[in-house]
Amino acid sequence: MKRYLAVSGFDTAYYTAPRPWGPWSPARRLFETVPPGEDFNYFVVAHPEYGSGRTIYVTYTRPTGASWEIRLAEVTLA
Repeated sequence: MKRYLAVSGFDTAYYTAPRPWGPWSPARRLFETVPPGEDFNYFVVAHPEYGSGRTIYVTYTRPTGASWEIRLAEVTLA
């Protein structure tokens, strides 16, 4: 893609830019998360070191009510 990618923590949105300082694109939905058991999902992190080309992997933390779980999503960017 030859662009920089930023992932937003609470709304699983992403932004792209030609340079690290921008200008950044409008927000786009990255993927739909599993609904949280309570509160909202936290700590969305992209892991480009495991992706290839337009496929990236993203983790997020989901409260279950009694505990937390870490979820993994495979995302193919358009």
